[in-house]
Amino acid sequence: MSNSTSESCSSSVYEGYVLHNRIKPKKHKLKYNVFCLFIDLDELPLLKEKVFGFGHNSISLMSFYDRDYGSTNNMSLKSWIRKLINDNGINTPVGKIKLLCYPRILGYIFNPICNYFCYDDKGVLIAIIHEVSNTFGEKHFYFCKVENKLKNFIRHEAKKCFYVSPFIKMNMDYSFKVKSPTDRIEISINETDKNGPLLFASFSGKNKKLNKWTIIRLFFFYPLMTIKVIAGIHWEALKIWGKGIPLVKKPPPPTNLVTLTKIKNYN
Repeated sequence: MSNSTSESCSSSVYEGYVLHNRIKPKKHKLKYNVFCLFIDLDELPLLKEKVFGFGHNSISLMSFYDRDYGSTNNMSLKSWIRKLINDNGINTPVGKIKLLCYPRILGYIFNPICNYFCYDDKGVLIAIIHEVSNTFGEKHFYFCKVENKLKNFIRHEAKKCFYVSPFIKMNMDYSFKVKSPTDRIEISINETDKNGPLLFASFSGKNKKLNKWTIIRLFFFYPLMTIKVIAGIHWEALKIWGKGIPLVKKPPPPTNLVTLTKIKNYN
């Protein structure tokens, strides 16, 4: 991508790390260096054309396939997100929709969680959508309506209603904390039961330009990252099982695809 094209695009990359810290019944901690694309959905055709190594619905060093995200209906990803916004009581005109996610690398992908940041036509953040996936090929969406008193962090909460880890029960609460994306991004989830905190998970990253040099550097610095994500999930699960934490039977997925979160506070 030329400098002028790069500067005119709002898509970028966040490079940082994922942290998981389990507190009970046995302590378990992991930290992995990763990166995420931060894609303006309107810019996908331009990125495919101008950024060496980036593919849209095509194999490349890194690729974005529409079918990897959103619902399984026949609507386009952008149209489905816009419908989701309107169906949940946001009637202002929708502007940019940006998605924080792992890319396909050499054709392979697994996103345990990806995050949509939805803006109105004036650039004001109006909604955050967390798309959660499990290793059984199922998805669920936690939808946060952002009010106009937005400050640095948006805190919102919801009852857990979607099976993710075979070592965590369903009767849990999620507390999300999201920093509005700027030069840095922070997203964390505290998972608690009736007796208090059980698991803290977070991603923290620093913003980088999305151009061919970034693509090449990340491809070689994080070789086969998306394969390592799913391999890491199973490896960490094996270690947790080895600590004597029992397995939890998988329930059927919820009938509703989307769960609304409740704003806790802004600070």
